[in-house]
Amino acid sequence: MSENQTDRRHFHRIIMHRPVYLDCPSGNQVADLLDISLKGALIHIRDTWEPQIGNEADVRINLGDEGEDFLIRMHVRVAHVLDQQVGLEMISMDLDSATTLRRLVELNLADPVLLERELEQLTTQ
Repeated sequence: MSENQTDRRHFHRIIMHRPVYLDCPSGNQVADLLDISLKGALIHIRDTWEPQIGNEADVRINLGDEGEDFLIRMHVRVAHVLDQQVGLEMISMDLDSATTLRRLVELNLADPVLLERELEQLTTQ
């Protein structure tokens, strides 16, 4: 990734490896989460799914261990596709998911000022 692309990022990414379940107009898909932020996620597709930029989907990600449910549900748009990596831009999410994601970011940033800056950036876009 070029330095220019890194500079344009307004949201910190949290590296995570979890299954991602997508409900797409073309059918259900399973992918692997690579990272997540307040604005979206980067996934690695497993199958022959060929996402197109602009396609929308509903996404479920369980952040909990076996027996625990810490679900994040979002409605997303495919922002970019590079080989088997797909960038998903978050369009909307429910309040419980937003709370869970906020807590995840908060724990990983370890700086309340950075978290507040990202939340402010999210609400002004």
